[in-house]
Amino acid sequence: WTVKKIKYNFITDWEQYNILDNIDKIKNPTLLIVWENDTVTPLSDHQIVFEKLDTDKQLSIVKWADHYFREQHHLEELYDIIYKWLTQKIND
Repeated sequence: WTVKKIKYNFITDWEQYNILDNIDKIKNPTLLIVWENDTVTPLSDHQIVFEKLDTDKQLSIVKWADHYFREQHHLEELYDIIYKWLTQKIND
């Protein structure tokens, strides 16, 4: 597993946007998957986004995972969360 560096222009472009400015435009069902020990985008940031969403939404937290979710069991949990959520949405 290797971590690639993000190009500088990606970061400068990213800084131009604030998701909260347009969050009211999100109307589709939304699944937020966050890593419990993520120090790059902390859980508290995701909770702010989740609270502002005015749509069918779910917040799932992968325990003990960091930003890079290097452990195989974290990936398996990620797949499981997505599968269950999509299955539920298809059957609604």
